[in-house]
Amino acid sequence: MTQVQGQPTIQASESNGLGTAGFIVSLAGFFTAGILCPIGLIMSLIALRGNPKGFAVAGTVVGAVGSLIGALVMLVFGAMILAFLGLSAVAVTAFDAAIDVNNASSAIVTYYDEQGRLPTEAEAAAILIAENVDVMEYQFKATGDASFEIRTNGFDDEFGTDDDIVMDFNAKSYEPMEFGDDRE
Repeated sequence: MTQVQGQPTIQASESNGLGTAGFIVSLAGFFTAGILCPIGLIMSLIALRGNPKGFAVAGTVVGAVGSLIGALVMLVFGAMILAFLGLSAVAVTAFDAAIDVNNASSAIVTYYDEQGRLPTEAEAAAILIAENVDVMEYQFKATGDASFEIRTNGFDDEFGTDDDIVMDFNAKSYEPMEFGDDRE
């Protein structure tokens, strides 16, 4: 086909397909909690080499902002998960300690009921061992005819420091701790 003189020629406008795609992927990244934003950012950065640069620049900005937001979201949720895991480990340790103290105090009260007196520290250590209570973590001490205390060594694993937990009991008015679900 020949061109007739005097008619203007229509030229296709220049486009940057990768820049447009990078912008769209970056924008879609906001709906995926920032997961697609780094991909859109990389596509837009590569597209900055071509012309026109409009969508490539927009994709770079949107991709960078979305990537930062996504990283912050991941950081916050990661910190929350780590905090939850740490708290659950402490809760399990505290629950185990409560069970140990309950078992030890019940055994000492049983000894009191059978013998009519509290055990000596050596006898109490044997009772704790028989109840599978670690005598390196718990100590028995008689504080009266029927009253006694069980002391834990706390987080520093040393007795006689500020973080020790002391629980007082009376063999005459002892009631064991209850664990479990009270629902029927």
